[in-house]
Amino acid sequence: MSVDYRFNRPDLVVTSPLEFCIEAVNAQPAGMARLEPGTLDDIATSMEDINELNRKATVRLSNAFHSKYRKLKDEYSALSHVKGEAIRVGHCGLQLTSVLCS
Repeated sequence: MSVDYRFNRPDLVVTSPLEFCIEAVNAQPAGMARLEPGTLDDIATSMEDINELNRKATVRLSNAFHSKYRKLKDEYSALSHVKGEAIRVGHCGLQLTSVLCS
């Protein structure tokens, strides 16, 4: 995979073998310090209600993806190196359907 590093947004502009852009999204728990890998397991085991953890995580991820969507639509789609290209949004190995910026 070849990446063009001349651009500061979106996060990656891939030029081969296919042309597309990648934008990363991050969702940290509200009111907590930045999580390091593996700490979510510790938090989950210390919570009495795993359903509440799932509810909070769903809301945080949803808000993070919605914010990125607005940024893609309102800002990135106007960039010359993004216009007409597919943008993939990813979070921790999750991948959403491409968004075409036209």
